[in-house]
Amino acid sequence: MKKLITVIISLTLVAATLVACSKANSNTNETTTAESGTQAQAVEQTQEGMEDSTEPSTANTSTTVKNTFSKYVIVSFNAVQGAVIYKQDYDIHGYPESCQFYKKCDACGYVSNLNGQARGNKHTSFHCTECGNDQEVEITVDQQWVEIPYEN
Repeated sequence: MKKLITVIISLTLVAATLVACSKANSNTNETTTAESGTQAQAVEQTQEGMEDSTEPSTANTSTTVKNTFSKYVIVSFNAVQGAVIYKQDYDIHGYPESCQFYKKCDACGYVSNLNGQARGNKHTSFHCTECGNDQEVEITVDQQWVEIPYEN
């Protein structure tokens, strides 16, 4: 009887640990509910099997944990005014890292061969040599947090 109680407590602790780990790594509540329901069934089946036999049996549960890290990345560059983006450089995970742009006059449409580089939000000015207009140049970025897996 003492062995049976010890095994039940041990299995309950293992199930609780697995549920806690799966909640930390899951992205939706549906997968967590499905996993915890499966683990609860496994614990019940194990407990029922122990009542019938003298040797305790253990349920084989295995989880795969993906090692990831959170990173605030640039998703896209946007030319708001006075610029034309012509090239983007990407990091090793495929997210934009920087962009190169030509300065453009919104008054006459002239695109200068003077280029600039932006690695984030950029606000500057440009004097058009064709019409003499002083043009604002603005580049913005869209950023978000993403989970990136570690390289093996």
